[in-house]
Amino acid sequence: MLPNYFNTKPLADYMRHDLKIPADQEAGSLSAGRVGRIAALAAASSAAYAATGHLLALVALLPTPAAAGEGTGDQQDFWLRLTKAAGSATLLPGNIKIGVVAALDGHGAGLADRLLDAVGTMSTEHRAATALLVGEHLTDSGGFPGPASTTGELWLRDVELTAWQVIHNYRRPPTRQARDQFRDAWNRV
Repeated sequence: MLPNYFNTKPLADYMRHDLKIPADQEAGSLSAGRVGRIAALAAASSAAYAATGHLLALVALLPTPAAAGEGTGDQQDFWLRLTKAAGSATLLPGNIKIGVVAALDGHGAGLADRLLDAVGTMSTEHRAATALLVGEHLTDSGGFPGPASTTGELWLRDVELTAWQVIHNYRRPPTRQARDQFRDAWNRV
């Protein structure tokens, strides 16, 4: 699942500060070298976009939530059982809705932070119960192979790793000065 066209603000900031290119400058007036640098920056920015898309794909493997009074009993039952298994209401659709909608618009850090916190604070018992519940759903209706507990644990690990990647990729990129200091320090070693 891909979010809408990704957040271009970090790329525009890089262009303005590092390449000294105004965000509204016509592409036709740029040299091939500058276009190449912009392409390299865009490629570097794509990691956040890809990680956000993968995190949304993981959430989309779960039953689609329904508004109160709508949907099937199975949809609502899954989310209530997930809350009990996880030992927290953090994963309820109403509690992650803003993060999911923002991620769909290309801003995945909020959802990633929420999911990483929810999974990271589970006790061993809650993690095992959550893994079993998610695994049962994935193996029964998602066509995933293997024992449910293993499949669910792999889903949880993937959520953790992907959320970490989203958070890492969305943090403010280092300034040119910070990158130069980093390079100088390593060159002196």
